[in-house]
Amino acid sequence: MMFGHRTRCRVQIQQTALAGEQFLNCGVSLKQGTVPESNWWYGVVVVPILTAVVWIAHFGAEAGFPLLSVITGIGLVFVGGLLVPLFSVSLIMDVRALNQNENGWNPSKPLYYFVAAIHVFGLVTPLIYVATLFGATAYLTQRHNNVGSP
Repeated sequence: MMFGHRTRCRVQIQQTALAGEQFLNCGVSLKQGTVPESNWWYGVVVVPILTAVVWIAHFGAEAGFPLLSVITGIGLVFVGGLLVPLFSVSLIMDVRALNQNENGWNPSKPLYYFVAAIHVFGLVTPLIYVATLFGATAYLTQRHNNVGSP
């Protein structure tokens, strides 16, 4: 009998779209913002991680490891050519999705749209690229604190 109650409660928790609602039959309450409906943050998190890998490979190549210079070259083409647009589109779409959901946090559209727009100019000016990486890190940190993922 208790097993059926737990299963029913688990199904109720998974099927609801209202985070923070308390289920009278289950005695379980969800933290507000635990049901985000956007996976666009994956595109935002990939760029800082791969940038760090490219920088580590670059410093390794400078230290005398020639294989790492090949990784640096491939990484720069990949990060610069493919991931800059991916980052910008992912950030815009994730901000848009979070603002449409009732998840308890509405990120600033003008701020993060601006970060996404100037990130494209990071191909020309590395200082802008680094600044937008700090913006991405701040965004992901706030997203984690308010929504629960990443």
